[in-house]
Amino acid sequence: MEQNIKKTTLSNGITVLTETVNSTRSASVGIFIKVGGRDENIKSMGTAHFLEHMAFKGTKTRSAKDIVEEIESRGGSINAFTSKEITGYYTKVLDTNIKNGIEILIDIIKNSTYLEKEIEKEKTVVIEEYNSFLDSPNEVAYDGFCKQMYPNHPLGFNILGNKETINSFNQNKIKKFVKNNYTPENIIIACAGNISHLDFLQHVKLQLNDYNIKNNNSIEIELTKPTTKKIVNTADISQTHYFLGRRAYSYRYKNKYTYKILNALLSAGMGSRLFQNIREKYGFVYSIYSFANSYKDTGLFGVYVGTDKKKIDDINELIWNEFNDIKNNSMSKTELNKIKKQYEGALVFGLEGMLSRMEQMVHTEIQTGEIVKIDKILSSLEKVTLNDIQTMANELFNEKDFHYHILTPNKD
Repeated sequence: MEQNIKKTTLSNGITVLTETVNSTRSASVGIFIKVGGRDENIKSMGTAHFLEHMAFKGTKTRSAKDIVEEIESRGGSINAFTSKEITGYYTKVLDTNIKNGIEILIDIIKNSTYLEKEIEKEKTVVIEEYNSFLDSPNEVAYDGFCKQMYPNHPLGFNILGNKETINSFNQNKIKKFVKNNYTPENIIIACAGNISHLDFLQHVKLQLNDYNIKNNNSIEIELTKPTTKKIVNTADISQTHYFLGRRAYSYRYKNKYTYKILNALLSAGMGSRLFQNIREKYGFVYSIYSFANSYKDTGLFGVYVGTDKKKIDDINELIWNEFNDIKNNSMSKTELNKIKKQYEGALVFGLEGMLSRMEQMVHTEIQTGEIVKIDKILSSLEKVTLNDIQTMANELFNEKDFHYHILTPNKD
């Protein structure tokens, strides 16, 4: 697949990425900050997410309504997200409005006012978001599993924070977080669509030539080790939510593509092993899947099941049967090729949208420090062998390294 991707690093350290796609009339523009939940402490957790909300509440020259109307009145949309390691602000626009899109995103990064009256209003909004999280038992169980796997560490914190930390936010705290974290070397500005790299670059330079927040060289909190093997909590719910998993590989791991294929073997689509051999064969579950979350220095592998609590022991045995079968019995070349094609198809189909192209470009930059085109990724996936899968399975599926988290009904 031909990809016209270019990268420039500005003199102040900001990275600019573009992928030119002349066959489309749309574009996605984004500003991504290499900062998220793991850059907080126990008293400040939820700040990155709250700041994401506040960025749309007005700048020195635009009101909150102005920000939205300037994008939506031209046929576009604007949104944001916060993860453990990234905060992203992005717009989807027509190609005639790319400059307007990046102007607004830069404005909210440079010139947001974070007025106290807006902060007080947004606290109520975010607390309602937190209440919505509390009403989702699968999310509560996953949150508990993360705390179990990363005890007393920001990777175990809830992205939203909690009601106490949310209520503690004020203008000074928000501005301090921006000053400490929204530094040029943490910023990637990206665009995918019908765009000239040179034109986009010049427009960014014009607005950010004076953006020189000093790097404070903050010290990251050292990773902690999981200690509790099994946690069982109860709640007023009808279904049991069960996680089993272990600490695993970072996105810098040399065999990361083997890891992706192994996870896909277990959980990619209705033909996957977990779906076919547990849901379809026995009808024990509605939802079952594996996940492989990777961070810059660690990772989290696991399986989630939503089921009747009386079936947990049977399902746990079936999951381990699948793990052990992969460890002890090499899969066929036919099955490996099917999984590869399925994974490759998902990658390629995802690149049909400009937002997906932009996010793929940004994530490879963050994870490798360089542009990694889709053809190189596909080539790396093709090189994964049966022996690679079995070797990793024997390393990953070691029962002594697994931990268990169960949220179950408090009534029979």
